[in-house]
Amino acid sequence: MSFDHKPQLQKVQPYKLQHHTLQSHKLLQCGFVLLISYGLITAFFIHNARTYASLWLGYTQAAMAVWAPTLKVDQLSIEEEKGQLMFVGLMSNKYSITLGSQTMPADTQIQSSTIVGNAIQTPIIILCFIFAWPNLNLWQRLIASIVAVPIIFLIAAIDIPLVLIGSAWDGYYFYLEPEGSEQIFSIQAMYMLNNGGRLALAIAAALGSVYLQSLRTNN
Repeated sequence: MSFDHKPQLQKVQPYKLQHHTLQSHKLLQCGFVLLISYGLITAFFIHNARTYASLWLGYTQAAMAVWAPTLKVDQLSIEEEKGQLMFVGLMSNKYSITLGSQTMPADTQIQSSTIVGNAIQTPIIILCFIFAWPNLNLWQRLIASIVAVPIIFLIAAIDIPLVLIGSAWDGYYFYLEPEGSEQIFSIQAMYMLNNGGRLALAIAAALGSVYLQSLRTNN
C-alpha cells in the first residue's frame, strides 16, 4: 500500500503581489531620490561652505558667551588650514583658573578650532531627508523645509559653540589637570557631538520637521 504525497501550491492573491511590488518600488524610489538629493545638496554646500559658515559667526559667538560666561571670545573667524576650512576661535579666561597646584592667570589666550564641515552637515542631512521622504508633494516639502529653519538655528546654538568651548577647556585642563576634564560638560558634549551626536541631532531634526509639517497639514 503506497501513498502519493503531492505538494500543494498555495495561490498568492494578485493584490498581495501588487502591494509588495508597489512597496518595493516606493522604497527604491525613496533611496534613489535620497542619493541624488544628497549629492546635489552636498555639492551646493561644499561650494558655498565659506559663505554659509561666515553667516553664522556672530550667532556662534553670541551662543558661546551664553554657554561659557567665564570665557571671552577674542576672535572667531573662518580660516583655511591644509586645504580645509576651519572655525578658529581665540579665547581667554576672564578669571584665573586654579586646579590642584597649577594656576593659569586671567586673560590667558588659547585657540580652539573645528572644521566647517561640521556646520554644513546638519542642513545637508535635514534637507536630504525632507526631499526624499515618501508621499509628500512639493508644497509639503517646502513647508517642512521652512519648519526646519528654527530647528537648524537651535542646533547651531548647540553644536559649533559647544565644540569650540569644549576644545578650549580641553586645552586648559591638558596643562592644569588632564584627569579633571571628565567633569566638564562642554568637553563631554564636544566628544559626544564629534562621535555621532551631531548626526543623531540632524536626523532627529529632519524627522521632527516632517512630523510638524504633517501636523500642520492635518489641521
